Amino acid sequence: MSRAAHELGSRADELRAELEQCLRRELPALWEDPDVARMASDNVAEHLVAALFGIEHAIDPELIEPPAADVERARGLARHGTPLSTMLRAFRLAQGLVIDRLIVELPRLSDDPEQVSAAARELITVSTTYVDRVSEQGVVAFQEERDRRLRWRSAMVNEAGMRIGTTLDIARTAQELADLATEHFADLVTVDLLDAVLRGEDCAGEGPHVLRRMAWGAGVGGGPAPKAEDEPDAPAGVGRTPKSGPGSPAGVSSVPEASVEAGAAPEAGPVSRASAGAGSVPEALVEGGAVSEAGPVWRASAGAGSVPEASVEGGAVSEAGPVWRASAGAGSVPQASVEAGAVPEAGLGRETSAGAGPAPQAVGGPEAPAGVWSDTAIALQQLHTCPHGSPSAYALATGRPSRHQYGGAAPDAGSNSTLVVPLRARGTTLGVAVFHRYGRPARYDEEDLLLAQEIAARAAVAVDNACRYTQARATALTLQRSLLPRHAPRQSAVDVAYRYLPAGSDAGVGGDWYDVIPLSGARVALVVGDVVGHGIRAAATMGRLRTAVRTLADIDLPPDELLTHLDDVVLRLSAEASTGADSDSDSDGDGDAGPEPDPHSDAETGGDLGATCLYAVYDPVSRRCTLARAGHVPPAVVIRDGTVDILELPPGPPLGLGGLPFETVEVELPEGSLIALYTDGLIEARSHDVDAGLTTLRQALSHPAPSLDAACDHVLEALLPSSGLRPDDDIALLLARTRVLGADRVATWHLDADPEVVARARSDVARQLADWGLAELDFTAELVVSELLTNAIRYGRPPISLRLIHDRTLLCEVSDASSTTPHLRRARVFDEGGRGLLLVAQLATQWGTRHARRGKTVWAELNESAAFPVPVLE
Repeated sequence: MSRAAHELGSRADELRAELEQCLRRELPALWEDPDVARMASDNVAEHLVAALFGIEHAIDPELIEPPAADVERARGLARHGTPLSTMLRAFRLAQGLVIDRLIVELPRLSDDPEQVSAAARELITVSTTYVDRVSEQGVVAFQEERDRRLRWRSAMVNEAGMRIGTTLDIARTAQELADLATEHFADLVTVDLLDAVLRGEDCAGEGPHVLRRMAWGAGVGGGPAPKAEDEPDAPAGVGRTPKSGPGSPAGVSSVPEASVEAGAAPEAGPVSRASAGAGSVPEALVEGGAVSEAGPVWRASAGAGSVPEASVEGGAVSEAGPVWRASAGAGSVPQASVEAGAVPEAGLGRETSAGAGPAPQAVGGPEAPAGVWSDTAIALQQLHTCPHGSPSAYALATGRPSRHQYGGAAPDAGSNSTLVVPLRARGTTLGVAVFHRYGRPARYDEEDLLLAQEIAARAAVAVDNACRYTQARATALTLQRSLLPRHAPRQSAVDVAYRYLPAGSDAGVGGDWYDVIPLSGARVALVVGDVVGHGIRAAATMGRLRTAVRTLADIDLPPDELLTHLDDVVLRLSAEASTGADSDSDSDGDGDAGPEPDPHSDAETGGDLGATCLYAVYDPVSRRCTLARAGHVPPAVVIRDGTVDILELPPGPPLGLGGLPFETVEVELPEGSLIALYTDGLIEARSHDVDAGLTTLRQALSHPAPSLDAACDHVLEALLPSSGLRPDDDIALLLARTRVLGADRVATWHLDADPEVVARARSDVARQLADWGLAELDFTAELVVSELLTNAIRYGRPPISLRLIHDRTLLCEVSDASSTTPHLRRARVFDEGGRGLLLVAQLATQWGTRHARRGKTVWAELNESAAFPVPVLE
């Protein structure tokens, strides 16, 4: 038997070739991945040589030394996802081949049948013992590596759950996916989302698919490193920072660098250029042309294992894809070049030299295009069309991932492989993530594909949540901005400037609002309010409260009474919301309850509503400002010398509690005073308390500014975070600088309750209008004053007064001590009275009644359009 083993050992190359043919025939799955086939073939062949050596020298099979690389190759097969049964099957095939060849050799070396039979039995025993021993060692190493990969994969999935989706920002979520993948198992990652998804539209239908590049990352991650004997079992992390899109942390030196030469636009994005050494990461180079959406071309260096270089010479790569032209030398990476604009129109032309690696192989999907790095030529946020028939198009159309392999089969050539994984959530495809490896022996296998799918699935849910939140936030912002005043109304009491800033993305849109409402008597109402909570419901509630405030302001209620009525409105809205929430809860079992409420919106849950409000009325005639607040932050007043005072108003309960009173405070303001009304988001922040915010507000308001707009900007700059981030809560800021109507613009007469004073009042009005240059309103004003005075004398109580205000229009006011409100009625044809207020309504632009603590005032507003009376039909 020793001589037979020696004879076979002398023909080791022949025997090895025969073994490889046997493995190809019996285990064709091994040859789907050249790296796996090489490891398995080398491992079994070296075991075959070791076994022949032991048989030749009559070494005890328990003492035959297996190849040194046996354990490492078993781990390598485990890392590539090779089934354990395949490895054991390869050992048995090699054993059978050895036994067959030795049995053939034995009769040639001995004529004694018993000796041949004994040698054959000994051969089977020795080979079986050796194969069992090395198989056991291989199984242990294989299983250890397999368990370690499973732990690493579980750790990766857990890490993905913690690191992906930390915010509701779509771009950041996509970048978190790219960063995680490049840190651990990819060299380059791109994340593209369907533009229709980002716009909130239905993305159903066949291509072409329009994508937007949301993130990319590059690094040297490739999964868990091979485990050393003394290495702990914990999943191996990769100790380096990946390079990702603009603004990301600087990566190591072997990450892509964008280089733009010959005037190429810097927005071309990260494309690829090979460095001299094998395994380095591509660097982008654009020379005299632009890289199209089909991707950059490749130019391999002369050395084996070099990495593609992207270059465009004299033209752009067409959508048909680049041409492959492999350089000489085993394992060199395909070179694609476009020279003088010559691109073949039909498909991909591949020109391979001797020793060049095979064309890309697609596993589980369509054949991949030649440009592995083609999509790296797309800048962040750039729109691009996914080429028909590409792996990305396949993933978007079918929702299925695919795996692609590239590169040469030589041991030192490295390899390239790609995973194309759709991002799907809730049955909808949102986009596609592409993971690349290059210049390394470890290609992507099925386990890597499963891991990529798990990570992509978690990322897809986070992206979908971010998309839904972004769309809801945009809707709420649109709703809120449509409900806020776009332009300040024309009035003469104050000059105003205002700002509104929505909260950051984590908080959502709030219910802050502001308003400027012209009132009768040249007065103006200033309002700032804040609805508790965030989201669309808070914005809608804000709109309803703002409408209620304007309606109540139109009837000239004092601030405390207005807040009391507004409190009732909030209680009614809260009751309606509670009733609606109970109805929705009862109907949950009957059908689809619709999308889940925004978890960041306190107001989305229905039930009790709450709000705060500050209502102020300023009279430019008396220079007095009447204020009341319902749980709102107090206003600030700045007089001309720069002194800032926070008005100490009775706080009042927040709106929605019910049954509690509100108090009014009246202050006199010098001309040119600045009133600052704001919401709590301006002075409250995580970085400081309310007192610190008020101190900063005082300092900012005391700073002189050339205009009210500049003052608004200065206040926001002083109080907002210096990092430029959005505030934690919505901010509404309203600044109003007071004006004064001089005594020459106001005329007042105190009259007796005697009908004879009406004629005298008409004469006084005519003289005053002549002094103001409003003689064209003489007839109309006399008629209105006559009717209002007659009505007050007949139905009111003294004292009676008449006041004219020359503002943008002419205001006529008649006051008396009665609280009875006059009503407009339609007089019949033969009635002798009842037409006074009807005449006033016909002649005045607008008219109304406002009540005071004692009595009432009936007013009418006239302008030049009322200079000629409108005929009244009888």
